[in-house]
Amino acid sequence: MTTYHIHRGGQTLGPFIDQEIFDLLKSKQIALEDLAYADNDPQWTPLANRLGPKALKALAEPAKERRGIVSQVLLAFLFSAALISVASIYKKPAAPPSASASERNYYGAVAEIRRRLKAPSTATFGDYRPGSCAALGNGLWHALGVVEAQNAFGVPLRQQWEVISDADTIFFLRLGSDHTGSREKAMAKAEALSE
Repeated sequence: MTTYHIHRGGQTLGPFIDQEIFDLLKSKQIALEDLAYADNDPQWTPLANRLGPKALKALAEPAKERRGIVSQVLLAFLFSAALISVASIYKKPAAPPSASASERNYYGAVAEIRRRLKAPSTATFGDYRPGSCAALGNGLWHALGVVEAQNAFGVPLRQQWEVISDADTIFFLRLGSDHTGSREKAMAKAEALSE
């Protein structure tokens, strides 16, 4: 068994056996750059030269393992944050518990508009105001509003939106100049249901 003496900070420390050297290195009480001599070779040389490549590799393994654990924890954190972010984007804005039918339909329309935006997390909608969602009769609702959100290129846009729907179906949806369905058909459906 080889014993070592270490020269550090103007002092000679030791003798130490192999395991003690590894423990001191891990606790950073000594460094690989410190000069050392062994009983079988009393020439002062850097400790890294004394230990050889196998010992240096063994010392590096725990550091690699720690880096691996840290990167896994960081990756898990980022993945969780991304899931929470995506979930909040598609979370239907809740109408207050005491909301009227008009408010519930308004917030349902807001949720549908949010789903169709290119950058839904950037969207801000105006609050519900009386008159922003009106009953057309026979369960149909007409909601209007304005949304400010970024487009796919990150440019902020302010767009008007409009939704005509019942509890299950959207008959007409307009966001800016894009629209789905026909306002006339939606209004005809409302009239047909009222007859």
